[in-house]
Amino acid sequence: MDPRIIMDPQSARFHAAIARVSKYDGKAHFGMCSNTEIARLEKLADQLEKRAEVSRVNEPMNRAVVILAGLQTRYHQARSEVLKWQAELHSHRQVLSILGTPLGYFQEPEAIKSMEPAVRTTEEYEAFSTKLGHTVADLEMKATTLRDCCHEWTRLTLEQQNRKLILALAERL
Repeated sequence: MDPRIIMDPQSARFHAAIARVSKYDGKAHFGMCSNTEIARLEKLADQLEKRAEVSRVNEPMNRAVVILAGLQTRYHQARSEVLKWQAELHSHRQVLSILGTPLGYFQEPEAIKSMEPAVRTTEEYEAFSTKLGHTVADLEMKATTLRDCCHEWTRLTLEQQNRKLILALAERL
């Protein structure tokens, strides 16, 4: 708007209300310049400003909740992968233990509900997310290791499997 144009007070109030609403809602619809429309726009602007303030205040907590939810999703995916590969390797468990595969790889991962404390504040969410992040990384690594172990063992021929077992036993002597 050209500043050289002099507006009447009602028009200036109308444009100020439009500017306030547009700051938060660029798709808002505006009517004709009238007292009713100005009052509606000012009320809408007040509501949008309050909503933005509440959102700004809750942003750290919301971000922490979203991060934790993402970690929980990754945890469940990694846990299901571990269970899948453990079932696949179960028939080879004795042989793989001779080869030196840690027996801890065959223990079922802990359920997430048993790890989760009562979380109420942003700091508690962040602390639990950090702890869970390490657990998720370990579980994802375990899933990868189990998968690699399964692929390596099942791709070997019977002769190669026997040779590997004999070498592992000879190494222990």
